[in-house]
Amino acid sequence: MLATVTGWGINAALRALAESSGADIVTVYYTPFSFIIAVAFGSLLAGFLTGFYPARRAIKMNALDLIRYQ
Repeated sequence: MLATVTGWGINAALRALAESSGADIVTVYYTPFSFIIAVAFGSLLAGFLTGFYPARRAIKMNALDLIRYQ
């Protein structure tokens, strides 16, 4: 999130600098929407996969055995 906001700020500053010098519009920072969706989906998938195995393993264990173990 911080990187996105920083990128937008740098892009706005460079665009203002280019426009003040009479140059065409400059876009330095560009993130396609499809990339944002892919990253969000990948993060959700990684979180699900890394949480699924420990939760599945915990379901199979007896709670009393775990309390006695410690």
